[in-house]
Amino acid sequence: MLYAAHESRDQVSAKRLRSRAQRGEIMQVYRGVYLDPEGTNPDSLTSDLKHVIRLAALSHTLSTSVVSGVSAALLHGLPVPWKHCRVPVTVTRASGGTGSRWLRVRDGELSEDEIVTVHGIRATSLHRTLRDLHEVLGPDDLLAAADMALHLGVDLSEIPSGSRHAQGMRRLREHASLLSESPTESRSRSILLRFGVPAPTPQLEVLDDRGNLLGRGDLGWPAFATIGEYDGRSKYGELLAPGVTATDAIFAEKDRETDIRNQGWQFARWGSELLKDPIRLVDTVNRALEIGKSLPPLRGSYRQGTPRRRVAPDFSPLFAQVRSLAA
Repeated sequence: MLYAAHESRDQVSAKRLRSRAQRGEIMQVYRGVYLDPEGTNPDSLTSDLKHVIRLAALSHTLSTSVVSGVSAALLHGLPVPWKHCRVPVTVTRASGGTGSRWLRVRDGELSEDEIVTVHGIRATSLHRTLRDLHEVLGPDDLLAAADMALHLGVDLSEIPSGSRHAQGMRRLREHASLLSESPTESRSRSILLRFGVPAPTPQLEVLDDRGNLLGRGDLGWPAFATIGEYDGRSKYGELLAPGVTATDAIFAEKDRETDIRNQGWQFARWGSELLKDPIRLVDTVNRALEIGKSLPPLRGSYRQGTPRRRVAPDFSPLFAQVRSLAA
């Protein structure tokens, strides 16, 4: 829930909200605007959500601006690492201007085809946003953003090859994939490709000799009888289906892995720590592939799975509430 109170109109309410913010009960997101997450500690909110909330709170002041950079990426629903979200809202203006603790202003010209409307405010298009992100993100995070952009309908081939950050955009056109089901899968694949690991098959499905589906791996190397998987905590937490416990998920995972191993496959697994250490991740996978070369022929069969469509977060209720506060 968002609350707004301004000194010029309601000094009592403004003072009360400031006091609550100082006690950590609510969080100030803009001048005179505060967030009450209704029973949740404001500090527990993710950095990307906090950034979008801040953007919504000041959106009514952006009539001459275009939301850009990381702010545009988050508004569209692209994944951005938390450390890049802890910045002021970024906008681009042809006239330039000064910023504030809440707002970063970039001086620049945008063509009409680089501007779209999202939740009632102007923002850079997905094409332009991906180009701008090259100034902030590394290649692995860029591929994660590009994979999500494909799910949102962007056609990377429409970006001129001679545009700004042409080399980085060529890499995205070559390797972005609708088969990526999470940012961590995208980052893992990007790291492995950068270090010369043989290109994996995303979402590889393993079947037994009767054609029964045994399971699906994040990445697969059939020539090396190896399945690669990122093990994140969400796999056994917030992503569980209703009524399924973490224990249920762990035992189901063990049964699935046993069935796949019985067909002659082995597993290479990694988590967040290895994802932060590309050399160790690459070494882990390369060692698995080296072992896989000497394994007996696979039983059963395999195929590439059908893409599972990803959707952007729905921020429309948030922006609707902000519009009601400004009315």
